Amino acid sequence: MRILLTFVLLLIATAAPAYNWEYVGMNGVNATSLTVDPVHNRVLVGTMEGFWYYDQASSLWTERDMEGSIGRTVWAVDYNDTLPEFVVTGRENAWFKGYMEYSEDLGDTDNFAYESTGGMVTDVIHSGQTYWACTSSDVVDGELLRSSDGGMTWAPIAGHGFHTMANFTFNFGPGELVLAGDASVKISYTQGDTWQDITGNLPSDNGVHCVEGFFPGGDAWPAYSLFASTDLGIYFTEWNEVWLQTLDVSCRDMASIPPAVSYMGADRLSAVTWDGRIMVSIDGWTDETENLPGTPVAIAYSPNDRGLYVATATNGVWRYLGVGPHPGSVNTPERVSLELQAHPNPFNPGTTLSFSLTETGPIDLRIFDVAGREMAILAVGPREAGEYTVDWHAVGFPSGTYLACLKIQGVRATQKLVLLK
Repeated sequence: MRILLTFVLLLIATAAPAYNWEYVGMNGVNATSLTVDPVHNRVLVGTMEGFWYYDQASSLWTERDMEGSIGRTVWAVDYNDTLPEFVVTGRENAWFKGYMEYSEDLGDTDNFAYESTGGMVTDVIHSGQTYWACTSSDVVDGELLRSSDGGMTWAPIAGHGFHTMANFTFNFGPGELVLAGDASVKISYTQGDTWQDITGNLPSDNGVHCVEGFFPGGDAWPAYSLFASTDLGIYFTEWNEVWLQTLDVSCRDMASIPPAVSYMGADRLSAVTWDGRIMVSIDGWTDETENLPGTPVAIAYSPNDRGLYVATATNGVWRYLGVGPHPGSVNTPERVSLELQAHPNPFNPGTTLSFSLTETGPIDLRIFDVAGREMAILAVGPREAGEYTVDWHAVGFPSGTYLACLKIQGVRATQKLVLLK
C-alpha cells in the first residue's frame, strides 16, 4: 500500500490553485540564503556581501551589506530566541574558508567568532542557547561546529565522519540533530557528540543536499516524517531508515508548511529544485514557478503571516500568502501519552519492557548505550492500540547503563536500564 502511495505522489499532480507570487523586496541583490525568525517577526536573507532583514510588522527592509567587500558572503544566518537584536552568521571569506560572526545590534556591527579550516559555512541551527554550524569544502574535510554560549564562541566537534555537510534539521527533542552531507544522512541524540547513520536504503553514491522534518504530517505522508533530497530526488522515511521516493527531481532547499485548517487539512512540502523551480505538494506535486521571476535559491515558511517566502538569485524576495494554519488554530493533533517501564531493573541477563498505546501508529523501540550508539532494535512498525511487552536479552553485552528509547507519532519515552553481571 505504501509503495502504491509513493507512485501516486510521484506521478499525479493535483489541480491546486496556482500561486500568485507577491514581490517583497531586494530586487537586484545577490541572495544566498533565507531564514524566518518567527519569534521576532523577521525574515533574514543572506547575500554575497552580508545580509538583509525584513520586519514583517512594518514591511520595512534593513540592509546589512558591506558593499564592494569580498569575503563577506553569508551562506547561513540564524537568530536568538531571547535576544531580539542578536544574529549569528556563517560566512565564506575570499580564501574559500568559512567563518562565524555574531552581532548584538542586528548587524550594525559585527564580531568575529571563529574561522573554520573546513570551508564555507553551509548551515546554522540552534536550540535555546546552543548553536550548531556545518561547513563544506572540496579539498579538506568539513568541520562540524558547536557553540554553547549563544553563538559567541565556537569549537569543532570530531567524530561525525562527513567530508562535506549540507544542512541540519531537528529530530523530536532539543539537541537531537539530523545532518545531511556526502551521500548519507546521520542522526545525533547527544547534541552532536556521537552520530548514527540512518542512510538506510537511500540510493548509494548519490549526494544528499538537504533534510527537512515534517511535523505533524497528515493525508499524504505519515506523521513526523523526515525528508531527504538526493541527486535522484526527494525521499521520505518514518524515522525507520526505510526511504521511499516522493519526487524524482533533486532539490537544493525544502520547507514544510503546516496544514491550512487544523490538523485535518492536507500536509504540504515545498522545495526549490536545482533546475530553478518551486515545487509544492498537496497530496501530489505541482510546479508553482510560472509567475515567479528569477531563479529561486532558498525557501522558508513564516507562521506570522502564513507566507511561503522565496529568495531568488538576483530578482528579489517573493511570497505567497494564505498557506498554513490561521492564527490561533490548532495545528497539531493532541500527542499521545507514552510511558516505558522495565522489570526487573537492574537486570541480568534479561528484562521486559512494557508500554501502552492509546491509539494505533508506527512504533520504534531501540536500545542505545550512554554514548548514543545503537545496541539493538527491538520493535519497529505499526501497532494497534493496546498493552505491549517486549523482552531484551542482553547476552554478550557488558555491564553498564543503557537507554531504551520508544517513539510513536513524535512522542518519545526513554527508560534507563542497568545491566549488572
